[in-house]
Amino acid sequence: MRDKLFNSIVDIADFRFDADVVKVFDDMVRRSVPGYDSMIQMVGLVARMYGQDNTNYYDLGSSTGAISLALALNNKNKNNTFIAIDNSVEMVKKCRANLSNKIDNLQVLCSDITDTKINDASIVVLNLTLQFIDIGARAALLKKIYDG
Repeated sequence: MRDKLFNSIVDIADFRFDADVVKVFDDMVRRSVPGYDSMIQMVGLVARMYGQDNTNYYDLGSSTGAISLALALNNKNKNNTFIAIDNSVEMVKKCRANLSNKIDNLQVLCSDITDTKINDASIVVLNLTLQFIDIGARAALLKKIYDG
């Protein structure tokens, strides 16, 4: 569906990843982020090079699941779990719908990524997500990812 969400709204509220945004998100991000599809493909290829057997692949701020799908489609390793996390209930619903029956060993969670434990990770992706995290919480999140 083409994104026309803010075309006629005069008094725009703070941006939220609600049901209205979720409906048009894929179109919105493709039009507002140059090279978005190429970025998704490249993340998958990098994960293919650096992913390891028996580890978790995290997609933090997973939105509709494009990165999670790229990770899974490019995976050449064994015994991996794919963990997609977003704090928007509507995004999580859309991600589950988009990835249903497409990825084995998938967990889609609705959670604040700053509260998420990162364990046994060989791949952690924060694609277009870190800028939405409070500046004061970013270093701790990055350390948690590094340690995980």
